[in-house]
Amino acid sequence: MIPRRNSLLRTLLASIALPGALMIMLGCLVVYNLFKEEYDELLDIGLTAKAHLLLDVFEARSGPDSPPIDMATLSLLAFEKDNLNPEERTVFWLLDATGTVLGTSPLAQSLETLETAKPGLSTQGGYRVAVVPSATGIGLTIVVAEPMDERNEAILDVMSAVIVGFLLLGMLFYMAAYFAVRRSTGILAAPVSYTHLTLPTTPYV
Repeated sequence: MIPRRNSLLRTLLASIALPGALMIMLGCLVVYNLFKEEYDELLDIGLTAKAHLLLDVFEARSGPDSPPIDMATLSLLAFEKDNLNPEERTVFWLLDATGTVLGTSPLAQSLETLETAKPGLSTQGGYRVAVVPSATGIGLTIVVAEPMDERNEAILDVMSAVIVGFLLLGMLFYMAAYFAVRRSTGILAAPVSYTHLTLPTTPYV
């Protein structure tokens, strides 16, 4: 039985398939890491700014001559109602020096699932959390949490577009290589005429 020969086209396409797939995977990994890093950086900046803004508001209303803090009338972060769904809105808790909750945003739930003892930024229970203590010595601490849903959706949308783009680019490259090889093999396989060649008529001695 005569073994089947591999064609030039099949050999070429098979040789570029693995490097092409590795390049697509590497490109997706690079884009994912860069986008995730930049998005998280912007998310942390915005979350920290909200925490400091809220803390400044509460500090200004915590003086001896200030009226009691009424969360219902303050309507903090009310601007998010026009742009975000309830599950995507920022929530916060105001704590005193002992960790007792003095007030919360309307959508805030129990604080028991979050670690609030250590100031700074962290990711907990599907939230990006910022814990900012007061620097004025009055003992207030603000805990601001933003759901990660919007961030995860953004990463998914970007990566989906990148993967589709890489696949389309790979298909175009594959098709270009296919037609180039077919054209080259067609030229090589074309019959060659030797009728224009003539043999010498003088006999050799």
